[in-house]
Amino acid sequence: MQNNYYFLKHLSSKLNEILSGFTLIECFSQNKDELILNFSEQNKSDQHFFIKALLGSNFSCISFPNDYKRANSNTIDLFEVLIGKKIINVKQHLNERAFTFNFNNHFQLTFKMFGNKSNIILFKNGYADSIFKSKLISDMSLKNKQLERDINLTFQEFEAKEFNLEKTIPTLGRHQIEFIKNQFNKKYSIPAFDTPSFWDFVMKYIVEFSKPIFYIFNENNVPQISLIKFDDNAQSFEDPILALNFFFIQYSKTEGVAKEKNRLINEIENKITKLRKSVIEIDSRLSKFKNGPTNEEIANILMANLYNISDRLEMVELFDFYRNSSISIKLKSDLNPQKNAEGYYRKAKNEKIEIDILEKKVIGIEKNIGILANNLIEINATEDLKQLKKFQAYNGLVSSDNKVFPEIPFKIIELEGWQIWIGKNANNNDLLTQKYAKKDDLWLHARDVAGSHVIIRKRSGMVFPKNIIERAAELAAFYSKRKTDTVCSVIVTQKKYVRKPKNMA
Repeated sequence: MQNNYYFLKHLSSKLNEILSGFTLIECFSQNKDELILNFSEQNKSDQHFFIKALLGSNFSCISFPNDYKRANSNTIDLFEVLIGKKIINVKQHLNERAFTFNFNNHFQLTFKMFGNKSNIILFKNGYADSIFKSKLISDMSLKNKQLERDINLTFQEFEAKEFNLEKTIPTLGRHQIEFIKNQFNKKYSIPAFDTPSFWDFVMKYIVEFSKPIFYIFNENNVPQISLIKFDDNAQSFEDPILALNFFFIQYSKTEGVAKEKNRLINEIENKITKLRKSVIEIDSRLSKFKNGPTNEEIANILMANLYNISDRLEMVELFDFYRNSSISIKLKSDLNPQKNAEGYYRKAKNEKIEIDILEKKVIGIEKNIGILANNLIEINATEDLKQLKKFQAYNGLVSSDNKVFPEIPFKIIELEGWQIWIGKNANNNDLLTQKYAKKDDLWLHARDVAGSHVIIRKRSGMVFPKNIIERAAELAAFYSKRKTDTVCSVIVTQKKYVRKPKNMA
């Protein structure tokens, strides 16, 4: 609605009032889809008027910053032929979402505010000379006069357009049309949108649009600007420039919140997906243990048939009395049947331990999934950017684009959302353990040998996963004097159990 014809009509009138006689002294771009224009009044070089045009594919808007500092690099001058030229006037195009700065020497700079096809076009003698957004190549064939259109505001025309208000008065816009129809519904018990009375009702609102009162309201938490008071809580302005600046600031805040929410939601949903895949994989392994013959069952079958098995066999087929069927069992040919059975009993002990570990792991993963699901609910309910940032920091939700932490003087690795911090030397180790590590963080160090202190940062409400601890232990071993040993023991404990005795180096 910031690009609605009736609003732009007020805006261009205000710009004409302010900028007539001003000179363009700078026109440059230093961000994608953004153009900055700097105007100065003649003989008053300290007085500037800035226009910032943001013409993105999803959002296009103009704002008027009080000041704008140009970067020292990565900027480009545009429409250089206009530099030093004076504005004669600012003209609104009839019934179109476009207005033009008329300069001397027959140059015209037109702001075509057509949603995702918005562009800024330089005309010379009415013909397109260059354009800001080069992808909109069709704009090069435009003539300045083409950006005007006549609209026949009669009931006969409305009737000819089959009482379609949007086709008859395309300048109205969706919000205005919906509001006018709702108001007409309230006034008449049996509303009819194909009557002269409805047409007269519409014409009264068009007269209202000539009044310079602008409202900023929220629709689904997104700011909108309108010439109609849709909401009693709407902010009102009489200056279109102040209204547009306020709208732009509010929209930028909202857009920032929306982007951060979407990023966090995607990050959490990806983690939940990975965790659910892990549960499926673990369930598959547990299913094999529970449904197939266990090592203990195989050992019992071998012990029941010790005298029926010949020596030096690699495979034997025996009766499985658990399932009333035959079973093929692998054997080690250099062991007798009893030793093979003992081997399967040893495996059975490890099998029970593994099943217990896997079942506990599933419980831990499902708990983490529940925590992440609650995180999603909290994020969806938050509409404040600062609160989102606090939530992100508290829950360890680090942006995938921000895996380098220059403000923290340690080696940092991120794995599945967990941060692992590694000391660089003796002094750095002291700093890490005594100043930066929290009491519930995990602390790791290669046993009985010099090496880096390693910290796994605690995430609120989440259990340290085994694979993360193992990876941190690998790092503790790698950054120690036992880096090249076959085996390296690593101490793992919570940081709160780590003490440095007084006067120790």
